[in-house]
Amino acid sequence: MSKNKHLTLDDRIEIQECLAKGMTFKAIANRIGKNQTTVSREVKAHAQSHSNGYTRTEEYCPKLLKAPFVCNGCEMKSRAKCPYIRRIYVAKTAQSSYEETLVESRSGIPLNKESFYETEQIISNAVKQGQHVYHAIKANNLPISTATVYRHINKQYYSIGRIDLPRAVKFKPRKTTAPEHIPACAKKGRTYQDFIGFMEDNDALPLAQLDTVIGRVGGKTIMTVHFVNCDFMIALLLENKTAAEAATAIGEGLQAFCIDGSVADDRKVGLGHGNLGAMLLSEESECFCFLAGHESFAAAEGAIGIVKNANKARKEPLRVFLNGLGKEAAQIIRRINAFPYVQTQSDYYPSQLKIVRETRHS
Repeated sequence: MSKNKHLTLDDRIEIQECLAKGMTFKAIANRIGKNQTTVSREVKAHAQSHSNGYTRTEEYCPKLLKAPFVCNGCEMKSRAKCPYIRRIYVAKTAQSSYEETLVESRSGIPLNKESFYETEQIISNAVKQGQHVYHAIKANNLPISTATVYRHINKQYYSIGRIDLPRAVKFKPRKTTAPEHIPACAKKGRTYQDFIGFMEDNDALPLAQLDTVIGRVGGKTIMTVHFVNCDFMIALLLENKTAAEAATAIGEGLQAFCIDGSVADDRKVGLGHGNLGAMLLSEESECFCFLAGHESFAAAEGAIGIVKNANKARKEPLRVFLNGLGKEAAQIIRRINAFPYVQTQSDYYPSQLKIVRETRHS
């Protein structure tokens, strides 16, 4: 049984033919794969009254009070013995009525200044007299919904306010979530004007533009990467819209461009970079421990730079631990970056690590 799908013209033709054969709603529903309630509503909504030369009264036949509610399958509909008004279901007419309703529901209701003030006056006067908004709309057959009226009242478009609604003033205001605060320092150098200025000074650099296409909120996301210089675009499917997930996908994309059999392909360099970026950007990670060489100034400074860039996209900053540096190198990096210094000594036999000296930055 197909659900959440509208009836087609073929379905309506099938309904008309089955009604002419005297079939029940249940049997018709099984033939077209719908619920019998859907068939019943369709027939009731689009059945039309019909009179011919045999009609001698303005009354309807008592048989129309029960299913199938139409005369399509009645043997007396074309005979002179039936004096009543006929009720006929016609598939093409029903399809035309359905299409008109579909267009009208999507086009909206045109509202000009005069009709708006006329509607406002009717509703305001009714509410001041103690009537409900819904009753005022239905009693005056106004082409406007209850939600729209309440929205206009809350925005103070009407002469009445929320205080004039006896039930509305009893309700507490809905809780709203404040938008996430982005500090001004995080926006520095990352605005569109900064990008335009950078590209004017470096117009020969290769440019890649990233964007995301969001479907269901909290669901999967498509990230597009557009290489402007060669006019080439790729799309990557992400499980969610997070920086860590984007880093993993970019790593998979880099790995796909590695030449088969190369060192980068054997060592999975692309996946390694993507996984490293994902761990640095994930809020579950709290620190970054880097094992540097004895005199690796450049490697240590590079690790610090990586964490600084990752902290721009994180809510909580990462802590950095530099391990394995020599005494002089550690002292220099400590002074430059204002790090605390911890000198340790390892005793291999009992497998213990002792702290010899600890110097905090002041």
